[in-house]
Amino acid sequence: MGVYILKRLAGFIPTMVLLILMTVTLLRVTPGDAVDSILGDYASLEEKNILRAKLGLDKGVLEQFLSYLKDLSSGNLGDSLIYQKSVLSLIKERFLGTLKLAFFSVSFAFFVGVGAGVLAVFWRGKKRASLIYFLSLIGVAIPNFWLGPLLILIFSLGLNLLPVSGYTEPAHYVLPVLTMGSSLVAIITKMTSESLEMNLRADYTRTARAKGLSFLHTLLTHVLKNSFISIMTIVSLQFSVLLTGALVTESIFDWPGLGSLVLEALRNRDYPLVQGCVLFFGFCYTLVSLFTDLVYVFLDPRISLVKEKEIF
Repeated sequence: MGVYILKRLAGFIPTMVLLILMTVTLLRVTPGDAVDSILGDYASLEEKNILRAKLGLDKGVLEQFLSYLKDLSSGNLGDSLIYQKSVLSLIKERFLGTLKLAFFSVSFAFFVGVGAGVLAVFWRGKKRASLIYFLSLIGVAIPNFWLGPLLILIFSLGLNLLPVSGYTEPAHYVLPVLTMGSSLVAIITKMTSESLEMNLRADYTRTARAKGLSFLHTLLTHVLKNSFISIMTIVSLQFSVLLTGALVTESIFDWPGLGSLVLEALRNRDYPLVQGCVLFFGFCYTLVSLFTDLVYVFLDPRISLVKEKEIF
């Protein structure tokens, strides 16, 4: 298991270096100029050149990349060009909001999706199961940018039950969580039911049934546990997606998270802030992937043995 963990950690550094290189390069080749965003169109050419030299934007991409790596090695993510604050402090201010939103969305989707998947298998062949699959299909098909405004129209403007924006009260979380979690509920429901169906055809299931265990007992105590590896895979991937890609939802509900911060940084060509956020997103994604691999080993210790044999 130790070798397996070390192998997973070894891929972290080259992944992050490649991510930094791609971010620095892509930001420099896209149209627009951060200096114009800061000084405006009426600034003189001399003023723009002075600021460009001060920010290091007059250097080549490779030189900027090496300089950024040097600063990064000392824990310095740079200063925001627009906010005039350190990038790390801005990330700390906004990260908790995004983390809460992603956590509650994934928790809602996990419990509802797994429950719906189990019921779909338990009711297989009945109309109730078909209804669950039909609702799952609708959940996957509806995009966030359409579902969010629809929920606002119904529950906020129409019924006046829930607030449109805010983040301090429990009621403020309902609409954003529903918006972000609905598609994930559908995906988890589909994955859970397919994994359960596959494990129900396994030999150990037939043996359990032959020993006199009921279908429901076999489904909940044996089959569901062996299906959790597939479920955890989709949950971990989607959690990373929600954590790093809540741009639309945070914009709709005016949520003070990293998603809205990245949009502001991109709009203003704030290179250090965009680089810091992208690097932080990559770091979070890698950590979630590593945590998922460790959960795999906990659910099925044979996984680490197989991986270690591949190494040697």
